[in-house]
Amino acid sequence: MEKKVVPEYEYLGLGFPITLTNIEFLKIHGQWYPKINVDKVANEAFHALLEKAAIEFITGKEIEFIRIYLNMTKQAFGKRINVAHTTILRWEKVANKVPKTRKDHRLAFQELKNVTVTI
Repeated sequence: MEKKVVPEYEYLGLGFPITLTNIEFLKIHGQWYPKINVDKVANEAFHALLEKAAIEFITGKEIEFIRIYLNMTKQAFGKRINVAHTTILRWEKVANKVPKTRKDHRLAFQELKNVTVTI
């Protein structure tokens, strides 16, 4: 099986683009496929997004990823960060844009670092 390393690869599997570096690709039946540990990428993305949320607003897709990663419903997630589930729904609908909000919820996202992930 042929292998190659690609210096930069844009991964879209989490719902938003992530640039991965030095990704090994395998040639299978004439096609090149990235060898990616999705669980590791998701875990690193989760922690990176919480850090990002501390200093800037995150997009609706990023919020949705955090909620799904934590295995929470919109209702449970909204309760956890002290907003209505309809607010979560509205935030997630704006996809790759930063949702409009009256309050600054960046601190609430920081508190999610202590949430236990159930799979």
